[in-house]
Amino acid sequence: MRLSHRDYLAHVWVGIGGVAKLHLGCHEEAVLRFRRAVEMNKGFPIVHFYLAVALADLGRRGEAQTAVKAGGAFDPSFTVSRWRDTASSDPRASRGGAADYREPRRPHR
Repeated sequence: MRLSHRDYLAHVWVGIGGVAKLHLGCHEEAVLRFRRAVEMNKGFPIVHFYLAVALADLGRRGEAQTAVKAGGAFDPSFTVSRWRDTASSDPRASRGGAADYREPRRPHR
């Protein structure tokens, strides 16, 4: 993905690319994109939380917890339930229950 260095929303576009990779089951690629988005703008908390999801799906719990803490520093009021209420495109959100967010995603085949 080529982005202009002058695009003040570049971190958003890179983060969206990470979300796409996450939904496709390409967790390592998602982690790379989320880390790049964090480097571009550390103060964009949702990317930290998505990074945590990708890392947790890979079994890297310690790194995931670090990402959650980093995101929480910018948005201490973040909750999974509030996010789930606004994330209707996430298939796990429609099933309900916070436990769904603790289940690792299965890669597409």
